[in-house]
Amino acid sequence: MINMLVEAVKEAVGTKCTVYPQKVEKNNGIILQGIVIKGPETEVCPIIYIDELLKRIKNDEISLQDAAMKIAVIYNDNSNCTELKDIINGLNREYILKNVVYQIVNMEKNAGRLDNMPYKKLLDLAVIYNVVCGDKITNARITIKKETCNMFAITEEELDTAARQNTEMKGFSVQSIASVLSGITGIPKEVCIQEPDIFVISNRDMINGATVMLYSNYFDNLAKKLGSDLYVLPSSIHEVLVVPAGNIEPDALRDMVCSINASELDAGDVLSSNVYRYSCKDGALSIA
Repeated sequence: MINMLVEAVKEAVGTKCTVYPQKVEKNNGIILQGIVIKGPETEVCPIIYIDELLKRIKNDEISLQDAAMKIAVIYNDNSNCTELKDIINGLNREYILKNVVYQIVNMEKNAGRLDNMPYKKLLDLAVIYNVVCGDKITNARITIKKETCNMFAITEEELDTAARQNTEMKGFSVQSIASVLSGITGIPKEVCIQEPDIFVISNRDMINGATVMLYSNYFDNLAKKLGSDLYVLPSSIHEVLVVPAGNIEPDALRDMVCSINASELDAGDVLSSNVYRYSCKDGALSIA
């Protein structure tokens, strides 16, 4: 089916383009099937993911030709994305160090990918490095590989120092669960369910906000405010939930995290099934 779709896309985009399938490994070992369309005299070309279209073709919800036309439209709409082309073609040491940020992923589920990446350990997690590609390109990031560091003579220490500064500069916010629900639904905060001791921590754009786990000062301030150690729940790679470590058993919290991971999250957004404890005394996180 993939090969037939590739041939149909070739007809839709014209003979001057090179079209071929390509599998891409994403976070947590998720494999996505894509189609690459390389135009004439083009060094940067998009990968258009087709897994959903393949399901629709299989279920007779869309014809092969209509699916190919949809892919051709996506290609034509994005083939002149000059900002991304300029960034990739002009990628250099200075740009990388100015725009690199942290991402936290599950170490075990990403073992294969980590072989080719600079990373550092955080308990059962791995901290990797992404370059944010401009403000106008939604969610566009380049994951740093070892070959990138070698190409631009960047040491892992330099990369980590830059990522720590850049990630912290973007900032994090600590909000009550009522405030978050109010922002999502538009319902006044006072009307939302009141759980005063549940907090959500993420960054401004809510992308890879679980990186706050690398910045103990946010947990320390909240722990002092609540007068308690904290349990930190990895609700996804994008945010964490925090509750005071009172009479709640960590096993019950772990069951809740596992349930959310299984039923509420895309597989690529899962961070961990563990629950973490922030100790006021030690000023550090550990697996609860």
